[in-house]
Amino acid sequence: MENEKVYRIFRAKTAGELHDKGFKIIRTETNKSLPWLKVFIFDDTPEFRKALTELSHKKESQNQKITKENEQ
Repeated sequence: MENEKVYRIFRAKTAGELHDKGFKIIRTETNKSLPWLKVFIFDDTPEFRKALTELSHKKESQNQKITKENEQ
């Protein structure tokens, strides 16, 4: 377990979206800065990173669309 590569997700919504894509939450931890919140721990694999990048790009394009709509 000491060489385990993990990735911590701090947003429950993002963790849920990754879980919906088939990635298993291997454990949760208490957020050290905000103890009433949880941190979601996933195995850090190339497939996981790809899915995370895709989610990030999807959110960025949605945010840009909203910004453009608000500017008009």
